[in-house]
Amino acid sequence: MIFVMGSADQNCLLTQRMYAQKYPDRRQPSVRSLEKLKERFIRTGNVTYEKCERTKRTSDEDQLNVLLSVISEPSTSSTTISKETNVPRSTVSKILKRNKFHDYSISFHQELLGPDLEIRRTFCQWGLEMERTTPNFFLKVLFSDESTFTQNGSPNRHNLHYYSMENPRIVRSVNTQRQWTVNVWGGIIGDFIIGPHFFNGHLNGVKYLRFLQNDFPQLLQNIPLVLRENMWLQHDGAPAHFAADVKEYLNQEFEGRWIGRGGPVFWPPRSPDLTKIDFFLWGHIKNVVYQTAPTTAEDMKQRIIHAFRNTVSIEMLREVNRSFLARLQLVSDRNGGQFENLL
Repeated sequence: MIFVMGSADQNCLLTQRMYAQKYPDRRQPSVRSLEKLKERFIRTGNVTYEKCERTKRTSDEDQLNVLLSVISEPSTSSTTISKETNVPRSTVSKILKRNKFHDYSISFHQELLGPDLEIRRTFCQWGLEMERTTPNFFLKVLFSDESTFTQNGSPNRHNLHYYSMENPRIVRSVNTQRQWTVNVWGGIIGDFIIGPHFFNGHLNGVKYLRFLQNDFPQLLQNIPLVLRENMWLQHDGAPAHFAADVKEYLNQEFEGRWIGRGGPVFWPPRSPDLTKIDFFLWGHIKNVVYQTAPTTAEDMKQRIIHAFRNTVSIEMLREVNRSFLARLQLVSDRNGGQFENLL
């Protein structure tokens, strides 16, 4: 090949053609191969491939330094370890894997304050006792809450995929110049999902009371009468839920049968991990709604209505109830402490 290349005045394309004519029965080199051959011959004076140096074996000292870095600071990164120990990052990963160290993800939870633990423990023990003395008690409790859907919200990105032989380079546009939001109320009772109901603007005590008096009964029309007559109502301690007029109304309509701030049964603050709405419903609905970017507030509302009516099955709601009961037990066992990292 070198002799032919010399005859072709080092033109690799011409070398390829001349070589094919002179040696038609041999495997024909590509132009790129000839270019590499020429570069290697000029640089080294021969056509043999250079032998790669054997990778230096990791010393016992390097391994020890990597392991000590992880033990002393478990939240460190492999990049930081590599810089501190002068061991290649890929080697750091191999050492950690060989010694059974895994990079577990950290869970983020609502911070609990001073008296929260005791309040959570008390509520969960009450709930477990009610479930023991009145089987399926919590199937009669309507868990309710509000959530705000923003125009640039996003679902769990782990669920966003586009399968293709080649990367389509999909871009999802967001608009932060013109802001709008949709405020939604929803509820779960037994095998039924209630709502959605949309609030205009910021929710306050007056709007919430008007909702309970006028809209709430309409939302319950498809619930069996016997369930409506014996149901409990749960909501959290949001300011709108704590208004004096709201509490007075609930004491009349749900005498001794509502759970919330200032109610017959006190709802533990900062406990979204205990309400079916927060640990299940809103995450599920938003993952459905935000699969593609909403265009207008009305488009958002229609997506939310569709998600409520068509994407939540009875089997899902029953599993949610089983999860709720398991959560009560876990909080009780942990004296009111966090538990979702154990699920």
